[in-house]
Amino acid sequence: MNQTVRGLLEGLPKTSSYIFPSPKTGQRMIDLKRKFDEARKKAEIDNLRFHDLRHTFATRMANAGVDIFTLAELLGHSDIRITKRYAHGTEETKRLAVEKLVRIEKLRDNSATNEKGQAVQLALSH
Repeated sequence: MNQTVRGLLEGLPKTSSYIFPSPKTGQRMIDLKRKFDEARKKAEIDNLRFHDLRHTFATRMANAGVDIFTLAELLGHSDIRITKRYAHGTEETKRLAVEKLVRIEKLRDNSATNEKGQAVQLALSH
């Protein structure tokens, strides 16, 4: 959980020891998926399943540069092959990945020289 989510949750009124108590009983909510589906319909969002949120999380984390091993741990997977099913490359991230090759080649082609005229290796970043 990041600080933004933590802050939002801490700002909710404390009506129970549960973060999202059942509106009927005040106890633990039994069927979160049903409430999710009700909210989805109310928001007029079609074609979205509760489980899709795991795919979105994994894809956004991977696109942000989180390594596959850390992502597997966050998702609770013991095998990264399962994690790879969740993290989907977007067209934008694939394009950016290929563009890194152009930057690397430019750095190699434009090696700077020091005061004595010797070639200086540029550090490859990103």
